[in-house]
Amino acid sequence: MIERPARKRGNVETDRLEMLLPRIISEYRHGKPATSLAKRYGFHTSTIYRRLRWENVDVRSRSEVKQAGLNPMWRGDDVKSNALHIWVRGHLPKPTACTSCHISEPLDVANVSPSYDKATYNRDSSNWRWLCRRCHMLSDGRMKNLKRNSKEAKGNECREALPEVSQAHTADQAQGKG
Repeated sequence: MIERPARKRGNVETDRLEMLLPRIISEYRHGKPATSLAKRYGFHTSTIYRRLRWENVDVRSRSEVKQAGLNPMWRGDDVKSNALHIWVRGHLPKPTACTSCHISEPLDVANVSPSYDKATYNRDSSNWRWLCRRCHMLSDGRMKNLKRNSKEAKGNECREALPEVSQAHTADQAQGKG
């Protein structure tokens, strides 16, 4: 146990702090920031931090104080898609291989729901998995759309739909007719 030097008695502020200290420590341990405790009880923030350290209370760093729900800008699950994907990437352990094909290195975090669903599009790690780009596009249905759109752009849809017309069109192009 650490020997503490004797304190001067009779200082009104010191006596008031001594009286409020158990309440301050309790509130601090329950997540209340030292800055708000200092404002509430009329002390300087450094006084609160100094006394918490003196009482061997684990003091949170300033960055720990503003994490997650304690940050005034925290939106919880009501967050935009890009920010949610960034959060999941930082909190879901990345495997060495894609969880679907087990071949490629995973690049994307993908939501398990087949379409956007507010119930599963949240910060619950069981709703997410690491996939390679190909498996992610297949699971989202984007690969099918990509193939369909590229065929339409190149005019290849008629070749698959009507092969005999397509062959005649190719022969005409070879002869310089069309």
